[in-house]
Amino acid sequence: MNRILLVLLAIHVAGGATVVVWMSGQHAQRAAEVAAIRTLAEQDRAKTARIERDVETMEARRAALRQNDRFVVELLARERLGWIRADEIPVPKAPAQ
Repeated sequence: MNRILLVLLAIHVAGGATVVVWMSGQHAQRAAEVAAIRTLAEQDRAKTARIERDVETMEARRAALRQNDRFVVELLARERLGWIRADEIPVPKAPAQ
């Protein structure tokens, strides 16, 4: 009888150890997935913030253009056409992202 109990106990312990090892692997895999998703979420938040700043800038330019703000009209025209005055130093454009 004792021998049967010992065999059952050994089977139970081996099964439990197998489950623990499997669950540990699953936990590590899920932790890696969560870390990847958090990284993507942070990148999306940064991109959203950049886009929101761009929208604010464009809305401010549009409002200035509607008011015929000469400074903004000149600034945008010079920026678009690449014009500079004789006494100005050209600023190189930033590389596209």
